[in-house]
Amino acid sequence: MHPSQGFTSRFSGFRLIAMAIALAFLVTACGEKVQDIPMDDIKVDLKVMRLDADMHTASLAYRAGQPVDSVASYRKHFAPHRPFIADWMFMGQEQIATDSVLTVVMHEFIADPHGRDLLDSVQSKLAGYDPTPTLTDLFKRYHYHFPQKTLPVIVTYVDGYPPTAEQGLDQVFISPRFLGIGMHYFLGPDFAFYPADLPKYIRRRCTPEYLPAIVAHKIADVTVPEPDLLKNPVLIDFIVASGIKQYMIDQLLGPQVADSVKLFYTAGQMEWADYYEGKAFKDMMPDMYEIDATELRRYMDDSPFTSQLNRESAPRLGQYLGLRIVQKYMKLFPETKLEDLVQRTDYQVLFKAAKYRPEPRD
Repeated sequence: MHPSQGFTSRFSGFRLIAMAIALAFLVTACGEKVQDIPMDDIKVDLKVMRLDADMHTASLAYRAGQPVDSVASYRKHFAPHRPFIADWMFMGQEQIATDSVLTVVMHEFIADPHGRDLLDSVQSKLAGYDPTPTLTDLFKRYHYHFPQKTLPVIVTYVDGYPPTAEQGLDQVFISPRFLGIGMHYFLGPDFAFYPADLPKYIRRRCTPEYLPAIVAHKIADVTVPEPDLLKNPVLIDFIVASGIKQYMIDQLLGPQVADSVKLFYTAGQMEWADYYEGKAFKDMMPDMYEIDATELRRYMDDSPFTSQLNRESAPRLGQYLGLRIVQKYMKLFPETKLEDLVQRTDYQVLFKAAKYRPEPRD
């Protein structure tokens, strides 16, 4: 067993205790040309803080006994990150996330030999990686489309892993003030100590190449409303809602990022989806107004392929077709602003207005 495996469960468990304390607190997009914004005309002051680097420095100092005092270590290495740590571990409850509590939390991290091994792995594999350029471009586009929104402070950090991937992956953390990036999830698909049940089709995204796309997906997730379950949404509602998210991702990443990266597809899956777009839509039509959860999952859930088709098929065809529907709508109604589009919840109205009817290939 690699020592970081022991760390994953212990530190994750410690975070759960902390949470309990807080609770008691491009190429073209699917064939459509992406028109990029005038990037040179947009100025953003994007602040990036490297908590992961400070964590590693603190761990080296602890190993060298400089300082061995946990309070001194906290003041030297972590006090500037206190607002982020309070949001990250204590859901923003700064009155609970006192210096004394955070001293214990961070000392637990750097004192654990398994945690130190994970910090060493991140430093070794990602020491030369700087996310600032690609994230600056992303947030230039975000600021262009959402000029009234305040840009978050970007913080890179390292955490333990949950015992199982089903419990959720904290690759990106968003709060009102911060956007945190868990660098421990970008160590390459073959890194041995992710959760044992993390599928290969997700592991291949665990590279710096996918980091901007994962950030864009997270931003879209917290920006675009989900269909209201009290209104008994059907499959087409989920398809269009996911299409709005994917359209927002497309706009944030711009034409420099490949379609396959934006959709988390392989190149082969991208080719498959583009070629069989018409047939996939035709086959899905009988289920468009289906409310059955099984039907929804097979079109929308993350998976290696679409379950009712062959293993070469693209996964999440509902998301792909949703994007094509929204692209068609925006082509017909180009005056629509992205900040207005992302608030749309009349999904069936948008679907009908798009007049999206791709013809199957022979």
